[in-house]
Amino acid sequence: MSPTELTTYLHEHIPLTKTMELKASAAEPNRIVLDLPLNPNRNHKGTMFGGSLASLATLACWSLIHVRMRNDNLAGDLVVSRSTMSYTAPVQSACQARCVFANEAAWSKCRRLLNRRGRSRLELSSELSSAGQSVATFDGEFGIVIPDSLADVQ
Repeated sequence: MSPTELTTYLHEHIPLTKTMELKASAAEPNRIVLDLPLNPNRNHKGTMFGGSLASLATLACWSLIHVRMRNDNLAGDLVVSRSTMSYTAPVQSACQARCVFANEAAWSKCRRLLNRRGRSRLELSSELSSAGQSVATFDGEFGIVIPDSLADVQ
């Protein structure tokens, strides 16, 4: 999946991303980079709204799993089940979220559970940066569920 394809997918299926003017600049099975401009995400203080930052961070991880699932021809519903956000600095310009995944053993386990039980979980993290400075971190747990109609087929 190309960055343009991911951006289009997000804008069509998660309309908030279009309003936020979110764009993917990398969309690989092991690395997602999402970019967010300041202006449409500005709060009353002139800095980036914390909700926009939380959405950006969550979507970086969600997108990585989405790209991996598409890459491996896996069907299922992907949801965030738990998340923690830590903010370390105000964001006064465009922001970027990176999610990097190198734990192939965790992905293999996730796929096995998904195929065997019709559901699985995966933990991921993302880091947000702005103007070359780390501004926030995100840790989340994502659930993948094969709808009952698909579970019977697999």
